[in-house]
Formats: sequence, structure tokens, C-alpha cells
Amino acid sequence: MISSKTEIIIVSDDKDYYRLYELMQAFTLTEQYVELDLTQHKFYTPMKVLILTQFIIFLKRKGKEVSVTLNSKNKYTRYIEGIGLFEFCRKNIDSPTTHNGIHSQTAMPIRRINTENMTEYITMAADYFSLFAPSKDLTILNISISELVNNVVDHSKSDIDAYIFCQYYKSKNEIAVVVSDIGIGIPSSVNQYLKGIGKENLSEQECVEWALTQNYSSKTKPHNRGAGLSNIVSFCENTVSSLRIMTNNIALVMVNGKRNILSKKRKLKARSLK
Repeated sequence: MISSKTEIIIVSDDKDYYRLYELMQAFTLTEQYVELDLTQHKFYTPMKVLILTQFIIFLKRKGKEVSVTLNSKNKYTRYIEGIGLFEFCRKNIDSPTTHNGIHSQTAMPIRRINTENMTEYITMAADYFSLFAPSKDLTILNISISELVNNVVDHSKSDIDAYIFCQYYKSKNEIAVVVSDIGIGIPSSVNQYLKGIGKENLSEQECVEWALTQNYSSKTKPHNRGAGLSNIVSFCENTVSSLRIMTNNIALVMVNGKRNILSKKRKLKARSLK
């Protein structure tokens, strides 16, 4: 029986995921018990996998009791259970713990990324992807994954670290890589940096464009010396790849080398590459 003090959140389509991010950005849940209803859910993309992961861990760290309702007859339920999402969430409330239980899905385990384990993950990703593309040079892809991970670790300032999930789609011969965090976002990071060096704030769109420019970075680390996100942009411009960056109210979409930056009224952050 569901308690009258349970907050029920139905998650089935894109707008519901925007709502989850809004709740993490401006935490307004007052009830102790939260139920995620996934009974009507359809296809899970890697981005949705990470949003669910972050939301559950976020709630648990806020002291909430979280339950998930699934439909055993829904074929997509088998996928979400197969990648070990809920087991991962149980084990990663306080510190990173790797889940290695994926057997039937062509996906790498969800990973909580920080400065201590990101190098290990990048090496694992290179080995994993080589199984599906044994004759391909994946150097540029590995560099791009490294840049995505470095970027969120260096700049996000997220209380629950960053997360990465990779999925190979055999029918499309496509690899999808998503790195996500619930940190301050690219515009805030860039403007904090500009303020520190005595320069005026930029608009959100200008901040994203600034972050994508060669040799621009709001923080310099030995592993990420000023490269920003420009390496990934160059990779996508020169290959049959797509890139989507969503941060604060800005969405950048790049397909076949063509870049489009749109203003959105939804607060959603994720960096994805495929």
C-alpha cells in the first residue's frame, strides 16, 4: 500500500526527464518517500540511464526513501535490469563502486567518475570498444572520451561526481557515449573564470561558444591543458559523428559537422558523443 505521504513521479518520456533534472537543480520534494513509476517507460537511451541514476543517488543522499515500480511485461524493463542500474545506485550512494554485472547487453557498466578512477575507465573503454571494431583505429574516440571525462571532473563541481555510460548498437554499428553531471554548468563555470581574471560576463550561448574554442578552458590541469571541448568538436566535424551538449538553458547539436546552438528553457546538463 502506498503511503499518503509518498511522492509519485511517473517517468515515461522526454519531458519527464527534464522534470527530474529540474528537481535536482531546485530541490522541491518535501515528502520522505519517493516512488519512481517506470511501468509505462519505453526505450532507454544512455542519457536517460544516467539521468535516472543521478536522480536516485541524489534523492538517497538527501535522505529520501526511494522505490521504483516496474512492469515485468515491458521488454524495456529487462534492459534496465540487465545493465544493473538499480544495483549500481545502491552501491554508489557515498563512494564510487564499480558494477560489473552486464552480460547480455552490449554496454559498459555505468561508472561514477572522479579524478581517482578516470584514467582506469578510459583504458577500459578503449579495450571494450576494440571488441566491436577490431580493425579500426579508435585513438580519436578514446581521446574524445578522455576529454568528456576530464571536462566534467575539472569543471562540474558536482556534489555526487560525474557519471558515464556507453552503449554499442549493433544494428546501427554505432557507439553512444554519455557523460553527465549535476554541477554548475558550462555558463556558470566560464563566467566564474572570466570574473576571476577581471572580464565581463558572457551570455549563456557565448559561454558555450567560448568553451568550444581551441585552447580555451576555465581551468587548466596537466591532463587537460587548455583544450576545452575543442578536441571533440574537431573529431565530430571530421567524422560521421554527432554531438549534443545541454547545459543550463543552452543546447548545442552537431551533426555531420554542422553546429547549431539553441536557447532552451529547460535546465538539463549532459555531454553525449556517438
